[in-house]
This record gives sequence, structure tokens and C-alpha cells, in this order.
Amino acid sequence: MSCRILVANQDLEMASIIATELKSESDDIVCIGDGLKLIQKLKAEDFQLLIMDYVLPELGGIELLAQVRKVKNYDQLAILILSTPLEDVSISAAIEKGAQDFLFKPYQRTQLISRVHSLRGRFIREDDAKAKKEGQYAFGKFRLNVQTSDFYQDDVRTHLTPSEFKLLEALFRRRGTILTRDQLIEEVQGSGVVVVDRAIDTHVFSLRKKLGEFANLIETVRGIGYRISAQ
Repeated sequence: MSCRILVANQDLEMASIIATELKSESDDIVCIGDGLKLIQKLKAEDFQLLIMDYVLPELGGIELLAQVRKVKNYDQLAILILSTPLEDVSISAAIEKGAQDFLFKPYQRTQLISRVHSLRGRFIREDDAKAKKEGQYAFGKFRLNVQTSDFYQDDVRTHLTPSEFKLLEALFRRRGTILTRDQLIEEVQGSGVVVVDRAIDTHVFSLRKKLGEFANLIETVRGIGYRISAQ
């Protein structure tokens, strides 16, 4: 499945430069210059990845993210935010509102390509459709059966607690996407169960021990949360 990319930047020359840098990732890249036109474009056409400057004319920031997610859900569109460290950006808030990754400017071309490659991978993997149908996720040496709550490494079953399984399943299901601690708490928390930030960190620590040599599969995004790479 091809990946259509929409680049939103008030400097259309810069948007064109970004598009040129990403030619290896897609041959179908559209550039746009403001937030309102961005929403109109998403309503009219299908894209799999949005690279969005945090500050855009007409409509931008958290408000724009909220509007984008009203038009396209997580399964339809991945969002990468570009911002400068000087902008009043709460990355955690942006992730909560629907962004899936971020990159501070100035950035290196290799960093941009790496982030885009990871996010676009969500839309070219055939196993995700199979996972929804069969209730199972296959990823490299790992297999996660959501119907039986079993986790396998090289076909060897690894025991996980219910909380650990829910956490790993959430990360597998949305791999390539940063999940904040609050989002992971929602995934893990069951009826009558209270989970806090520190508990999520403890579950991740325990999961990494059980993953052994593959512990670095779960990446820490400092100050925000965790993710599993889509690559």
C-alpha cells in the first residue's frame, strides 16, 4: 500500500524542501500552507501521513490537532509534529490530542526520514489487518495473541501479568506511535484498578526484563511515555 504524505508549513518553499527530502519514502507528497486549507484537504482526499508545523496561519497548535482528529482517526492518519524548542509546545498535550511523534527544529535529514519511515510503516504492514481478524499480532520474533492473552518469543511462551499484557498489546497495536503515560494508564486500568505513572514505569521495567536481549524494543521517550518502533 502506497503512503500519501501531506506536508503543512506556512513557508511553502520549506514544505517543498521537506517533500524533496522524503522522495525516497513516497512519490505522492502534497504541500499546503495553512491550517484551514489543511482541514479542507483532509476532508477531500486520503492521506496516510501528515507532517505538520505546530504553528500555522489561520488555525494551528492543539486546536488544529483536535480538528484533524475529528476528520481522520488514528487508523487513517499518522501525524508528525515539527516545532522549535522556543515555541510554547506541550509535547505531551500534543500527543494526547492526536499527534504520534514530534521533531524539534533544526533537525537532520536522517532524523526526519527515520521518523517518517517508522510512522509510514503502520500503513504498509499487511499483518495488522490479519491481527484484527485473527486476534493476533506478529512482529519479528514476537507473537501476541489477544484472544488467549499469550505472548511468545521464538514460539516460546513468556508469562506476563494481565497489566503487562495489556501494556504490551497497546504498544504493539500502535507501534511507531508515542503513547503517553496517561494513555497507557487508560489501556491498563481495569474496573476498580487504580494505576499511576510510577506503576506504568514499573510495568515497563518488568517487561524489559522478560524481553531479555530485546529489552530495547520498548523505547523511552523522556518526559512523555513509551513506544515500540514500527520498523
